[in-house]
Formats: sequence, structure tokens, C-alpha cells
Amino acid sequence: MTAVPASVTGGFVDAILARDFPRARGLLHPDIDFRGMTPSHVWEADGPAGVEDVLRAWFEHPETDVERVDPTERGA
Repeated sequence: MTAVPASVTGGFVDAILARDFPRARGLLHPDIDFRGMTPSHVWEADGPAGVEDVLRAWFEHPETDVERVDPTERGA
């Protein structure tokens, strides 16, 4: 796994905050294997289209605010 430039990760977060899911999708590697956690659900997706679907589910309501983004380490 290679490091992702801060400009890409920052662009991804900016796209999510703007709810520009096609832009967020465009920043993802075609072979992404995505896992995410919310308080009531564990989400998994393969490929950028699957991640876009998850993001749309998370942020489908305009009143949903992002309070923080926590970095994580790659799992073993």
C-alpha cells in the first residue's frame, strides 16, 4: 500500500462536505476495498461506485452534519 497525498485525502473530505459524491468517487482507486463504521452499522463496499452508494446513504438528508473526520491506520 502506498501513501495517499494529503491533497487527495483533503480533496476527498472536501467533496464529502460539499456532498459532491461523483467528485469523491473520482478520487478513489478502482480496486478500493472500503469498510466504515457508524454507531449502528458496519458498511462495506467494493469499488468506487459502491463507496459512492455508501456515502449517499450516510448523507442522504441535508441536515446530516459532519462533526469530525478521524484518521485511521490500515488494518493488518
